[in-house]
Amino acid sequence: MDIPKRAYNPTKNEIISSIVADEIVEDKTTTSRIFIALKRDTQYNLNPDEAELQIIFQRATAISKDDKLQKE
Repeated sequence: MDIPKRAYNPTKNEIISSIVADEIVEDKTTTSRIFIALKRDTQYNLNPDEAELQIIFQRATAISKDDKLQKE
């Protein structure tokens, strides 16, 4: 028996476009699956724990117009 997909579309997020979580049950074994669609390629770290999995994205540093002009 499959459990329906649960979709989440975060608003005001620069990295994540959508997240879809679902569970698949085969031969009395339940498997969870999470699909994270990104808006762009970016670095991330995975921190697995006994009770959870953390996915940590690095924050983008904002560059002001003044900084950009100074570099040129």
